[in-house]
Amino acid sequence: MKTFLNILALAAILSLPLIFQIYKVSGDSMSPAYPAGTVVLVERLTPHLFAPQKGTVLVFNNPHKQGQYEADIKRVSGLPNETVEGMHLGTVDYFVMGDNRAVSQDSRSFGAVQPTDFIGRVVWPMR
Repeated sequence: MKTFLNILALAAILSLPLIFQIYKVSGDSMSPAYPAGTVVLVERLTPHLFAPQKGTVLVFNNPHKQGQYEADIKRVSGLPNETVEGMHLGTVDYFVMGDNRAVSQDSRSFGAVQPTDFIGRVVWPMR
């Protein structure tokens, strides 16, 4: 029994990098909630198993940034099949926006984000 528990504990420890990842916020698009320099813990499983709801803060690969993928952090503002600011979302489109709307480059400028772009959801700000 002790060997089984040790194996289970080791498996849990080794799987942590697959489930959690740490990112550092750059820029002020998510201020004041997540100002530049804030370190956040991102949980990687939930957004791929369950649809994110409005208000969820996601880290995602932004394929709209100069032809290369770059991690970005934004809050979900529009869900699939909704209309946001005169833009009709498709069946898998998520409209994301930064909290600091005045400086945020978000779905208003680069369009909707797809679930295939999701890295994970922010579960803990570590300031």
